[in-house]
Amino acid sequence: MKTLKIFSTSLFLFFCIFFNLQYCSAQLNWISLDEAKGQVKNEKKILLVLSGAQGGVFLNEMLINVINTDRVAKELSSRFVLSFVSSANKKVFREFNIKKSPTILFLTYDNGWKEIERILGYVTEQEFISVIRRVKENKKTYLFLHNEISSSRRSSRHLKMLAEKCIKQEKFKEAKTLYKELSSKDEKNKDIYAYKIRYIDAVEQYEKGNTYEAIQLLKADEFPKARAMLSDCYIKQQNYERAAVVMWNFLKDYPQHFRASAIAYQLVRIYITQRNMKSGVSTCIWLIKNYKDSYYARQAKHILQKIKFLPYYRENIKLKRNIKKTVYIVPDMGSFLFYISKWTDKEIFPVFMDKDNHFTKKFIETFKPNEVIETKKVNIGKIDKKKILQVLYASWTENDVLSVKDVNRNAIRDNLKKRKVLPVGIVFVRLQDMGLLAGVSLACARDQLINIWPGGYEYEQILKYKEKEKLRKYIRKITKEWEYPYESLYLGIDYLTFSCDLAYRYYSEFGDVHVLDTAVNRDDQGDRFAFSGRLLGDQQQKNYQAMCSLFLKPKDVLFFNTYNTTGIPWKEYQTQEAAKLIDRKLDVGIREDKDATLSEWQQIMSKGNEFDMLFVNSSGGKYDWQVKEGKAYVDDIPDSVPTVVYFTHSGSAADPQDADTIAGRWLKNGAYVYYGAVTEPYVQAFNPSAGTVEQVLSGETYGFSFRKHDRDYSHPWKIIYVGDPLASLKMEINKE
Repeated sequence: MKTLKIFSTSLFLFFCIFFNLQYCSAQLNWISLDEAKGQVKNEKKILLVLSGAQGGVFLNEMLINVINTDRVAKELSSRFVLSFVSSANKKVFREFNIKKSPTILFLTYDNGWKEIERILGYVTEQEFISVIRRVKENKKTYLFLHNEISSSRRSSRHLKMLAEKCIKQEKFKEAKTLYKELSSKDEKNKDIYAYKIRYIDAVEQYEKGNTYEAIQLLKADEFPKARAMLSDCYIKQQNYERAAVVMWNFLKDYPQHFRASAIAYQLVRIYITQRNMKSGVSTCIWLIKNYKDSYYARQAKHILQKIKFLPYYRENIKLKRNIKKTVYIVPDMGSFLFYISKWTDKEIFPVFMDKDNHFTKKFIETFKPNEVIETKKVNIGKIDKKKILQVLYASWTENDVLSVKDVNRNAIRDNLKKRKVLPVGIVFVRLQDMGLLAGVSLACARDQLINIWPGGYEYEQILKYKEKEKLRKYIRKITKEWEYPYESLYLGIDYLTFSCDLAYRYYSEFGDVHVLDTAVNRDDQGDRFAFSGRLLGDQQQKNYQAMCSLFLKPKDVLFFNTYNTTGIPWKEYQTQEAAKLIDRKLDVGIREDKDATLSEWQQIMSKGNEFDMLFVNSSGGKYDWQVKEGKAYVDDIPDSVPTVVYFTHSGSAADPQDADTIAGRWLKNGAYVYYGAVTEPYVQAFNPSAGTVEQVLSGETYGFSFRKHDRDYSHPWKIIYVGDPLASLKMEINKE
């Protein structure tokens, strides 16, 4: 796994950008950097370069709320040439000294490239427009001030303005030189300049990891950037109590500062992490009240909703039915649906077709039923939308599908209301599709709703951005039609399960490939309103994935971490802490760092995989993965008991239906849940195992626990969840 990756074929990326960014705003024309440079030279225009990490939340926010608005498009329409550069392009980032995401550069060409202005981080639409206008007029820009102090008019006023701009743009070396000059010229404000120089020295110490030295330099400073950095230092030292004091003082003194909402949200996370729920809740409320339109206010609302509705939500996602230790083997689809309809709101049992299928055998061997019954064919008539609703309704009663008539959505709603059940998810199926039976099973067992997928957008397709948006809006529309709460998490429809043949990839606005499932569960602001998962494979495999998630209970787990346990970011992915946490519930195996060798893997897996859950940290591609002192390949993945696999790795799920890829082999060999990347996601897109395990142990579903919930990589991205998103550890298990 790489933290960054240089694309050798950048031309392809920018070709995609050209065609796909236009979907966001038809008035903007984005082209490759080389093409943009040529156009600027020929036409004497200004080059705007938008740069950043494609997984960064603020780049995404800038696109949605600022750059793709009509007002901004109008301002940029005439004098600007636009280009996007990914943080993966290290060469360009070094050339223009780009360090933050997002960064926006305004450049002109005059016997070489000259920087007119620079914007770091997220700014509002109005702030962005103000900068654009200053650039057009070349007033008080970085280039204007630089030219002024280079001329004979080297006034203290211009020196001070340029120094402040350099601080804001994090050009610290230049700022320090300017403040030293100002100290010699402006005796009256010498102490202020000394503060600024100390702040720059503190930044240098902080970047070297010397937080104690940085704190000593920052303690006496009163200006906002120094105070914000002081809190960062205390957080890095894990001195959260002191950090909270500094942060509250910052919010009291600088409530309108551009970092204020981010600092308030940091406070929320500190309080909740430290289990100080009362302070966490009150800070959430304060943040929403004071910064109601900010990204962080939206995240705070999600936290409040979860805290408020957590007991009910946790109860709602549990599988509440008793399990009958009998497996039914049926001859056809109609018979399968008949026996599913014989489930009740108190008891369920596994149903399979084809007793000789290896997935059926694997399930039975693990489930260990008291008996296996082979049934005769049952004719339930034509399998259509009406029949599916009858099966769903019957499975919640003492009747079967042959005994219920005239079931519609109102009847489904009435049944749920009578049983005081608020459905937590929707399952999407297609009639005559290989995933129909599995999808119906999940909906029946988990009190979910069912929607019949209309067709189109086949698995092999990579959807265009416009097609993705059309699909996203369609899903919100049909979700709304059920008339249950869905717009906010923890209040109703929180899960979408795709048990049908459907594309799993789309081209993002930047032209690279993202996972469709992470994008169609969003509102118009890009916020997640549900967690999604999908079943994959043929009919037997999808049914196996559904039945395993409903009926099997993990007993043991293996952590296999090939990353170093020192250095950033690798040490964050050490698995010792996760192993200690989960050891209370499951038997644990662990191989980490130097012990995570190919020979160790092969020895552990010599009789096949016997672990019900695996967390693997590695690097490589879809066919291979790095281990210590060597490389493992797809053929090193053994036959397996039914298992859940969390694979932190680049591109292991490039094509999860191809059994010659890592994800495909695990799914073929027995995994019923698989979480992995379709393309390079960067390691930070995965949750460290300790955080994931903590969520799982709290009773959360895998679909919730495996995902990023806020900040970078929490918006539509490149990691797919295969399996029932409502699958969970089932907390009634005891290690004893």
